[in-house]
Order: sequence, then structure tokens, then C-alpha cells
Amino acid sequence: MSIEFVGGTRKSGLVERLRIANRLLPLLAVMLVLPASSFLAGCTGNVGASSASSNPQQLSLHFTPPNLNFGSVSTGNKTSQIASVKNMGAGPATIALIKSSSNQFTISGVNFPLTLGAGESANFVVWFNGSTSGKTAGTLTFQGTDGGASMVQLAVAATVAPLQPQLAVSPSVVDAGSAQIGSKTTSNVTLSNTGNAELIVSAITVNGAAFTVSGITTPRLISPGQFATISVVYAPTAAGTDSGSISITSNDPSSPATISLNASGTSAPVGHLTLSPSTLAFGGVAVGSSSVLSATVTNTGVAAVHISSVFASGAAFSESGLAAPATLAAGQSAQIHVTYTPTTTGLVGGTVGISSDAPGAAPGLSLSGTGVHAGISVSPASISFGSLINGQSKSQPVVITNTGTANLNITQLSATGAGVTITGLTAPLTIAPGQSNALNVQFAPLSSGTTTGAVNVVSNAPSSPASVAVSGAGVAATSTLVASPGSLSFANVNAGASTNQSITITNMGNSNATISQVNVSGLGFAASGVATPLTLAPSQSATLNVQFSPKTAAAFSGSVAIVSTSGTTTVAATGSGVQASLAVSPASVSFTNVVVGSTNTQLILISNKGNGSLTINQANVTGGTGFSATGLNLPLTLAAGQSSSFSVQFTPLSAGNNSGTISLISTATTAPATVVLTGSTMAATATLSVNPTNISFGSVNLGSAPTQTLTLTNTGNSNVTISQINVSGAGFMLSGAGVPVTLMPSQSVPVSVQFDPSVAGAVNGNVSVVSNATGSPAAVTLSGTGAAATAHSVQLNWTGSSSTVAGYNVYRTQTSGSGYTLINGGLVSLDDYSDTTVQSGQTYYYVATAVDGSGNESAYSNEAQAIVP
Repeated sequence: MSIEFVGGTRKSGLVERLRIANRLLPLLAVMLVLPASSFLAGCTGNVGASSASSNPQQLSLHFTPPNLNFGSVSTGNKTSQIASVKNMGAGPATIALIKSSSNQFTISGVNFPLTLGAGESANFVVWFNGSTSGKTAGTLTFQGTDGGASMVQLAVAATVAPLQPQLAVSPSVVDAGSAQIGSKTTSNVTLSNTGNAELIVSAITVNGAAFTVSGITTPRLISPGQFATISVVYAPTAAGTDSGSISITSNDPSSPATISLNASGTSAPVGHLTLSPSTLAFGGVAVGSSSVLSATVTNTGVAAVHISSVFASGAAFSESGLAAPATLAAGQSAQIHVTYTPTTTGLVGGTVGISSDAPGAAPGLSLSGTGVHAGISVSPASISFGSLINGQSKSQPVVITNTGTANLNITQLSATGAGVTITGLTAPLTIAPGQSNALNVQFAPLSSGTTTGAVNVVSNAPSSPASVAVSGAGVAATSTLVASPGSLSFANVNAGASTNQSITITNMGNSNATISQVNVSGLGFAASGVATPLTLAPSQSATLNVQFSPKTAAAFSGSVAIVSTSGTTTVAATGSGVQASLAVSPASVSFTNVVVGSTNTQLILISNKGNGSLTINQANVTGGTGFSATGLNLPLTLAAGQSSSFSVQFTPLSAGNNSGTISLISTATTAPATVVLTGSTMAATATLSVNPTNISFGSVNLGSAPTQTLTLTNTGNSNVTISQINVSGAGFMLSGAGVPVTLMPSQSVPVSVQFDPSVAGAVNGNVSVVSNATGSPAAVTLSGTGAAATAHSVQLNWTGSSSTVAGYNVYRTQTSGSGYTLINGGLVSLDDYSDTTVQSGQTYYYVATAVDGSGNESAYSNEAQAIVP
């Protein structure tokens, strides 16, 4: 046979393919990279933008004093000074806070934020902790409420002296004067600790036979700011001048201290003045008040002493009691009274001197005192009670703190404003420095309206009186009950069933409301959950449950009335009663001639023919054996008009007739729906048919293996189990049926029988089927003849291409027009090809293509058909 190309088609197809190949161009991937600026051009916004105003508030403040200097302070001694700030601006200024640059300085006496009107002032207390030795300087920064406000700074400084005792002796030179032989004079020396640590006097040594010392024993401890007095006694034994010294050894770094002693003995009687005590220490005295201490001056000599003057030094000290000129006889005494009236805070000193004709140095009285003051701080600076129901009361505490260094004496506590009172503290009252007391401010309005008042604290503090602004409003008592929802709708409730909804009752007033009754009207409605009487506080709620239980299918209406001290609140209620109706189809089921041991199933349809929801709760099967229900998941709810189904099965275990019923219990108002069940049985038979009973393969070429099908069918009414399928005869084989296999009645299974002869000649065989069917085993006869195979080939040729080609490809398929497969191993250089791989009895379809030197291939040629005998 030949395949002939049509020249134009072949050439056109090949050239077209070459043109397409020439048009194949590589794709050039170009990636455009944009500069960063082009990405950022569309982005707008502020980074780290401040929300502060561009024109912050400028503080205009004046401070008195402009600077604070605490001077030298002993380590661990906390001290304070009072300062004031004044708003020099034209409008109000608000100070949000005061920041200290050093933790050694703290602020008290004011609450922030602090608002000062134009020209208004406020006092505050600056404390120096004195916890670190050395010089300390810092600033106090007053900052406005605006984050960008200007800052006004007040400089403060202090020096903390290192812990060190220091001994001061007064006087350092003692002139005991003249004393008659056989008598003695006494002079007092004051030992003071002017340091900031404990002073320990360990030894006192006297040089000079005429002098002795008494008054203290060593070792002697003298605390900072304290003193001790020693008495120097001069007892001459001969006329003439005596001198000596006293050496005092202590833990003062400059120890020992030396006191020079001078005196003279005489045979003539002389007078001598002594002071007891020689030192007056007033301690802390409030600025503006006074304290009086006294000392006794005595003539311890044997002659009269004429006093010409008594004088006091130090601006805060004054003396009285001993008016000069005065004469003290031997042994006579007089009182000197010293008054200390501090005008400033801090430690001051002074002396009281006495001029007389007594020989020796005039006695002196050493004076010391510390001016202190009381300070007051009240917190909070203002109280707002907001709105309060008339007749009710509310309290808030106010803390009063002594921020000064002297006792704070509160002489009067008062309150102004309608309904404003104070409790918890009564005046007069004393608060020690650094201590606090609290009082309660109560607001109890009796009528509606706004109240403004104050709590005033009168004391000995310089800033007295201190005030706390009080504001509040009285409002009338109201109680309003609100029910939510405002109406209830119960839709489609089955007659005989019940459903619930809730009502939330809330007191929206500002005083208690008491519910006295809950009244329900309308058939089928009832309420529960609220036991009366019930009192609801403002904003408090209660839940009322309303039940609807219709007895018939109809529309109902009613209401719930809530009676309370605020009136009657009514909630309307409506509802619809509906009925469900259960329909079953068929009403009876009959199972006929069911084989014993097998199962027969029939379908039952259930429908809700009513207008209410239907729920099936039970399905009870009663009566004969073998009946059951499946596919019914209970409880099952059917809406109005909805249907469902389930299956009834009959599985008889013995021969005979059976009967029973299925009862469906539901929410339908009718009686339970019943399905009547009947069933009859028959004996089981097992019969197996084989088709065909004889299979002939005829003549079969050696090497081929044709197949024929054998069908096994259960023609009885019970299952047939095939246990074995056996085949005999050379070249016969079985496939397609695995054993054991069970066939139900009327079910079939195919079995493939293959004949693959290995030698030429006639062959006979047999198929044997072993089962539980009657007449087992079933037999099928087999026959066939093996024949030698004949070789075939298909010769192909075509007209060569007019173009220059490298060769040709040959394709084959057994489906015309598709599925071509290349059959030549390499390019065919000639114009013909022999296909020797064909098989007998098959039909093949061929096409060819031309291939050029670049590997480009033409379209398929026309198709040629070959039928192998």
C-alpha cells in the first residue's frame, strides 16, 4: 500500500512551521527601578509632632523672698522656710506642679493644680531634708498646665555641716575677784556643745592650789545645743595674787580646752556675785510669742556689793526684776527675769551683764533661743459634692497638716453654706510639727438649688485662716420605673403548650421605688419572678417572667400592670394559639411472602397538617415479632406543612403470619397516630443458574488469549454463597470472580474464562461452581483448538518532499484522526517504511511528517488505513 502526500499541503505545512520557528524571539525582561524619592513623594504626615499649643501660657510670678538660704544645718535635721508666690499677670495663672532639682528640697502646703487670679498670692513651705553633708543648691521650677509654658525658677541653697562635736566655754577667763582669807568665792563656767554630734567630756583637770571645780562628774555626755555648768571655787590661804587654769579633755577635735583662772586673797572683807544658773536656754519659741526664764544673783562674799547696772544684749531678749542701782548685802539674793520674743525663725544668742563694785570680773548670764513658727496645709483645697437628693447626706474628709516647726494651735473651726457641716474635730486643738488631723465635711441639702460655702480653720499659722471651698447642689427625689420591652408578642404557640418572655424593670429615678403589685390580665397570661413588695434603688433592675399558655387555637391579648410608688407601668401582651395535626401515610403496611431470616423495608410518610409546630416524642412498636422502625431521630419537630419519613422493617425469624402496630406520640391535640402492620412469610430457597453451560472458543492462534464471559445468577429467594470456582483443561483460566462471594436473590456475578493454547490441537475442559445452592456443583463444558499464528506486516511508501529534508517520521493509531504514536526509532531517510509490529485481526491508521536539518517538523500527511487479516 502507499501513502501519497499532496504537494501543496505538505510544502505549505512545512514552510509555515519554519516561519513560526523564525518568529520565536526571546523575551527581554526589563525591570524599572524607581528612586526612593518617587516613593516618598506621596507620603505626608508629621513625625513626633507635639500637640502643645504654639503660643503657650507665659507665667508672670513674683516670689517673696526671691531666694531661700537655709544656711548651715546639722546633718539629719529637717528644717523649713515659708515663701509666697504672687500672680503678677493680668489674667489668671495656673501652676500645674513644682519640680525640685534636688531631692533634698520638698514642697508642702499647696495642692496642684493651683490657680491664682490676677494679683492673688499663695503661701507654700520649702523643706530642707539635711540628709547629705556638704553644700546643696537647687532650683524650684514652677510649671504651667500647658506643656510648653515658660518656667519660673526660685533658687534655694543650704549647707549641711559634717557630724562633729564642738566645745565652747564661757567665760574662757575666770576672774574670781578678791576673797578674804578663810572665805571663798564661786564662779560658774558654761560648757556648751555648739557642734552637731554628741560631745563627751572625759576629764577636767585644775592647776592652782587655791582653786577647785565641782558641778559635773566625768565622763559627761552633752548633746548638740545642750550645755553643762561647772563651779570654780576660790579659797585663798594667804594674801596675794593667785592664778591657775582648768584643762577640759573631750572628743572635740581641738581638745583640750583651757580656762585661765585669776584671783587675789586679801585680809579685808569683800563681796562676790554669782549667778544660778549661769545659762538660760529657751529652746523653741513661736515667732511673735514670748517666753520668760529667771536666774538668781547672790552675794556670796562677806561685804555688801553695789550693783550699778543690769543690761541685756541681743534684739530678741529683754531683762527685768533687778532694777539698778541696787545693793546686795552679804548672802543676799535677787531675781533677774529674761523675756525671749523671737521675730524671726532660727537660733539666736545673747547675754545679761551685771556691773558692780565687787572685785573681779562681772558675772554674765548666757542666753539662747530658737524662733519657730507653725504652718498649715489643708487638703483638698476644694470639695465638690455634685448633685445630692434632698434629705440625703454625703461626707468627704479634709486633712489638716502642720507644715511648720512649732505647734499649730487651731482656735476655731467653722463652716458656711446651706447644708454644710463639719464633724470629727473640735477646737481648740493642737497639732505637733509634721503631724496631721482629719475632719469630715458633710453636705445634707434640704431644698433644691446650688450651694457654695467654705470650711474655715483659724490658727496661729501666719497664713491663717485656711479655707476649703465647698460646693454642691440639692435636687428633688424622683423615682421612675421603666419596663423593657414596652410590649410582648407571643407568636404561634401550640395549644396546650407554654412559652416565656421576660420584662426588665429598671428604676431610672434618683430615689428608691417600691413595687407593691404585679397584675396580669388576659386569658393564657401569667407572671412570676417578682415577689412584692420589692424596693429598687436608683439604676437597680429586676426581671419579671411572663408566661403564655393558650388552651385553644385563637388570638389572645392582655397586659401586665406594675404598681409602684412611682405609679403604674403597663406592658401590653399579645399571643396566638395554634394547633398541630399529625398525618401518617399509609395508615397500614403489609409485608407479603418475606423469606424467613431476611428483611423487608417499607417507607412511611409523616406530615404536620396543622398551623402549629409539631414535635414527635415517641414511636412505640407493639404486637407481633419481627417489626421495627428506623430512620426516625426523636424528638422530631415539624413546622406547619412540613413532612418527613421513616422506614418500617419486617424480619421474620420463623414461618407464619404476624401483625402489630406503630404508635406515634406527639404534641398534636389528637390521639396518637397508629400504623397497622401485617406480614406473611415463605420458606427460603437457594438456586444458582449458570449461563451458558457450554463455551466453545473455536480455533485460536498460539500466542493469543481470547476471553468469554460466564454469568452466575441467584434464581432463588434466599442468599447463595459461592465457595469455589474450579477450572480444568490445558490453556483454560478464570478471572473476575473472587470467592467466597454471596449473591442475594436475583443478583448475578460475571466470571471470565480465557483460552490461551500453548500447542496446536483440540483441547476440552470444565468449570465447576461449588455453592450452598440446590444441585451444587454446577458445571460448564469448555472446548477450543490451538492453531499456529501467521505473521503480518504493513508496507508504507510516499512521495518525497521537494524541499531539502533530513528525513521522515511515521505515526500510527488504532483510532482514526487522533492518538498518533511515533513508531520509527530514528528518522527514515527513504520514501518507504515497513511496520512489522502489527497483530492479526486489527485495523491501523498511519500518517507521516517531514523534518528539516534544524529539527522543524511539518504537519501530518493525509491518513492511510491498513486492515490486518
